[in-house]
Amino acid sequence: MPGKHCEQNLWLMKPANSNQGRGISVVRNLRELKRNLSSKLQHSLWVIQKYIERPMLYKGRKFDIRVWALVLDTGDLFLYKDGYIRTSSEKFSLTSKANFVHLTNNCLQVYGNNYGKHEEGNTLSFDVFKVYLESAYSHCKEKVNFNEHIMSRIKDLVIDTVMAVKGVAAPAKRRGCCFELLGYDFMIDEDLRVWLIEVNTNPYLGMPNDYIKNLLPRMTSEMLSIVLDSAYSCQRSGDENCFELLHSEGNSRFSSAAVNKRRGFERELVYPLQELALSRQPAPVVLKVNAQKSEPPANSVALGCYLAKSKPAIPPAKVPASTNESLKRLKSPEPAIAKQSRITIRKRSIINMGLEDLASNIIKRKIYAWLAVPLDLSLIHIC
Repeated sequence: MPGKHCEQNLWLMKPANSNQGRGISVVRNLRELKRNLSSKLQHSLWVIQKYIERPMLYKGRKFDIRVWALVLDTGDLFLYKDGYIRTSSEKFSLTSKANFVHLTNNCLQVYGNNYGKHEEGNTLSFDVFKVYLESAYSHCKEKVNFNEHIMSRIKDLVIDTVMAVKGVAAPAKRRGCCFELLGYDFMIDEDLRVWLIEVNTNPYLGMPNDYIKNLLPRMTSEMLSIVLDSAYSCQRSGDENCFELLHSEGNSRFSSAAVNKRRGFERELVYPLQELALSRQPAPVVLKVNAQKSEPPANSVALGCYLAKSKPAIPPAKVPASTNESLKRLKSPEPAIAKQSRITIRKRSIINMGLEDLASNIIKRKIYAWLAVPLDLSLIHIC
């Protein structure tokens, strides 16, 4: 995690079994986080996720990107080429405690006083956003291309997340034409780095404006064309289907050969415009995990996001303090929350699914660990 996103030490606390922005709060230190957790029902699951403190803004307001992915029982993975931008109603400020500033969920924003004031239904099409994106970064030597620089990275992360839960996801356990429609939420920071925020198994399908009223019926019709028509050897006539096949193991009704559109893991693909990339490369982190009972480092950054169980403390595995200088800027006045709550790392709780192997190893050894590592896969050395 770049140090610029850690200056105010903001974190998001989310219920693991909810959606539409319900129950989400922004916390600013470990004391506040522990106080919030202690007030929740015992055994309830909560996601603690690092807040992106330096996001790209749309006309001074926060936004995120919603896209849909389709997973079939055969393992074939599709991504719909069209999506939309969800905007906040209020001017962005890290000091504000109003959820209307920090969360862009339509089901939450609709209750704000300024809902619909800037954009109808607080929603933008990709075409409108592309124009703004090119204008906002017109000072860069290289021209920003939404499809090449943003959507390509989104495809990488969609493939990573689905491959990380391969074998445990519901469609993989069933046969006979079943599917799952997933709603992916992404953010872009000021350096044009794409961040996966969450994956929804019950995505919002409301229609707050005319653009969505046209987009949703088209998307659902093309989804059913893939799920049903192909299963019964039917072929619809009409426009080309906008669901793009991202990954397939082959020998399916969609591809006889294996398909994998995941690009490499080079840092250049994480930061599409190198002139916007961080000028100082963080030092590599050597991660050692063992089962000895000891206290976690006082200044720690959790791996992506994790699930916190409101149960009596179980001492986590000792993890050496990170050499990443950005961690020194964190303001953690108290020891990590692992002292009070049970921190369990699970596959489905890791936002950067590229670390599946690490998570699997931790799960198998039944280790409860507080991991102090950055999210850049290229900088992690496991020993």
